[in-house]
Amino acid sequence: MSAHDPETHESVLSAMLAVAGVLEAEGSRYALIGALAAAQHGVIRATQDADFLVTVPPLRLPALLERLRESGCTIEMARVMREWTSEHLAQFHYHDVPIDWIEPVIPLFQKVLERAAARDVLGHRVRVADAEGTILMKLAAFRPEDRRDVEALASVCRGVDWNFVRAQLATVFGPEDQRLVWLASHANDGHGQPARDT
Repeated sequence: MSAHDPETHESVLSAMLAVAGVLEAEGSRYALIGALAAAQHGVIRATQDADFLVTVPPLRLPALLERLRESGCTIEMARVMREWTSEHLAQFHYHDVPIDWIEPVIPLFQKVLERAAARDVLGHRVRVADAEGTILMKLAAFRPEDRRDVEALASVCRGVDWNFVRAQLATVFGPEDQRLVWLASHANDGHGQPARDT
């Protein structure tokens, strides 16, 4: 991904790098997910926000949020802390870019976080969900754009462990869930790789 990718606005990249930089400096466990993670695996599409899985102990949260404010984020501290504690997610902004955090409270999300690896993104170290983790987060959300992203990731990422993807989905969703049904109905050529809708 370069700063000149036509589908990714420069301000979104700046927001992602600023937040990842603080998380790195603070030693927080995190993973970039969503469209920006998919872009690291070769699927580029327009996005207006930056999404992260983040683990932070409650006692460290206020200091971490303060560091983010110092880096340029706009954070309503009381609201973010309340949402993080009760809903395990939070949203704030870096300038005009929404930043979405999800706490990995279920095993599927924890696996995504564990498998994330550091990558060089525009000269900065950023922990990014691997291809399987990116696909899992997309299938968990399961919006039309997420399904398109999974199809695109399947076409550009060779060697995806689809058995792992199915097994992790099955820890959360039943066999009749639309995600597993969709994944099975989009399998092609016996390799378990989703095929594009026709």
